[in-house]
Amino acid sequence: MGAPVIKRLKWIEIPEKDFYRLKEAFSNELPYLSDELIGLIERYKLYATDYDGKRFVFVSVRDMERRSRRLAGFIIYNKSSKRILFRVKYDNRKELVILSFLRLVLRMAMDNRFDVIETLLSIPQPEIERFILLLGVGYRHLGDELIDYLYKNYRDVVERYRKNWVIYGRNFVFTPEIEFSYNVFLMKLSDGTILAQRVSRGMGVYPAFIVSKDSVVYEPLSLLVDYAEDLDRNLVLYEHRCGQTECKYIAVSSIPSRDPLKRSAVLLVSIYTKDLSGDGEFTFTDIYLTSCDTRCKAYSIVSAANEEFIRGQLGMDLGIDLGSELERLFREGKIKQPVIYIIAYKDRFPKALVDKAYEIYLNENIMNIVS
Repeated sequence: MGAPVIKRLKWIEIPEKDFYRLKEAFSNELPYLSDELIGLIERYKLYATDYDGKRFVFVSVRDMERRSRRLAGFIIYNKSSKRILFRVKYDNRKELVILSFLRLVLRMAMDNRFDVIETLLSIPQPEIERFILLLGVGYRHLGDELIDYLYKNYRDVVERYRKNWVIYGRNFVFTPEIEFSYNVFLMKLSDGTILAQRVSRGMGVYPAFIVSKDSVVYEPLSLLVDYAEDLDRNLVLYEHRCGQTECKYIAVSSIPSRDPLKRSAVLLVSIYTKDLSGDGEFTFTDIYLTSCDTRCKAYSIVSAANEEFIRGQLGMDLGIDLGSELERLFREGKIKQPVIYIIAYKDRFPKALVDKAYEIYLNENIMNIVS
């Protein structure tokens, strides 16, 4: 353990003129403003230190004329060339998660963990912007636990994010990007309920809320948080097609129920693209939270992290008939692998879903024979 979790930043009051100069210099990446930004942030710095020829500087200021106006930021610049290598700022109360990210990086700098900082910030634009939001969300809810986790796993975290794969810890999960827009943060609380929060590529961070134990999605969500490592262990890649520069695979994975009656499960379906260098990425990912009795309903992870849906405020059930969805993929999309996977690993799934998979598969074979 290093420095204690940083819950607040100290706000330094500065003249109104300098406040707006600093805000403009932070916002505008024109080269001629770089020297001004470095000069101002050094003048009003909260904390600064050097590492490997680079300068890490943090600032948190407020306008002494209108004290409600605040700005916090962080830059890394090359000491010899004065070139700014990274910058991020907070100047809007709606962006509190950015403030959490700044507190996270400040804490790591005070611990002299610049290896961690530089690795986390190695993700290129524009993907880094959403990664910053995820880290800010995580630090807001996990505090020191996220610090300890990153110090042990920071390289793995970055590799998983680059691949768009699940990131998980003892009691939390960051889902891969769903529908080219959403990531979801899930955290199991001490009373067993689940905190959920969506992060959107276009809309930013949605409010966090609690999924209670009586929610229709609680059991499969709980499986996802408690046994996320199963998605690594149970992943199967089915070759789909290969070209001159890359191969595409249908990726299927699952988390089986720990309930003897197997009333719920988690099913992940994605496309994995691997290039000639061996680098790969998951796209078009869906995570189905499945709950079964005589029929199987599935809920998208994005729906499950939608507070209006959970509270019943939408006036509709966002669940889909998973059997019908698998049939649609099988016949229309020619994506047969999820059905084959369910049959091959039938002990992981509710009986109603396995029966439906057999029905889809057998009907297709009968149709092929008839035709």
